Amino acid sequence: MTESEFELLCREVCDIFRVEDPQQLGQRGYLLIDGIPVGLMMSASARQLYCYADLGPVARHMQALAYEQLLVENQLNMSKTAGCYGIEPATGHAVFTVAMTHAGPVEAAGVARAMQDCARNARQLRNRWQQQAALHAAQLERPGEDAADEPLPDAAILS
Repeated sequence: MTESEFELLCREVCDIFRVEDPQQLGQRGYLLIDGIPVGLMMSASARQLYCYADLGPVARHMQALAYEQLLVENQLNMSKTAGCYGIEPATGHAVFTVAMTHAGPVEAAGVARAMQDCARNARQLRNRWQQQAALHAAQLERPGEDAADEPLPDAAILS
C-alpha cells in the first residue's frame, strides 16, 4: 500500500463514520469511536495496518494489577491478529492493538469494522476497570470496617 492509497483509505473510513472532515483520520491519526480514540497506522513495510484504541491512563497505584490483567487478556487472545493489550511508552496509556495484514486491496468497510471492534474491546475493559474502581472506593468508604484488610478488586485501574 502506498502513502496515497493509505490517505485515500483514511478518507473512505471517515466517510463510513460520517466524520465532517474527511481528512481527520489521516491528519490526526485517530477518530473518536464511542468515546474511545481509535487510530490507524501503516507499518513501515506497508504490508500491515495497525488499528489501536487508547484506553487512557492507568492510575499509578494500580499499575501492577493493571499490567497483570493486560497480560492475562493477551494470553486469552493469543494472537496479534485477534488483538493485544499493552502500554504506550510515550503516554503511559493502556492500548489495544490489532494488526491487519493485507496482500491486496484493502476495503474501507473492513477497516471501519476493525476500528469499531477495537473500540468495543477497549471500552469493555475500561468499563470493567471503572466498575471495579467504584467497588474498591465503596469498600474504602464503609464506616466501621477496616477496608485496608480487604483484598483489592481485580481491576480498579483507571485514574
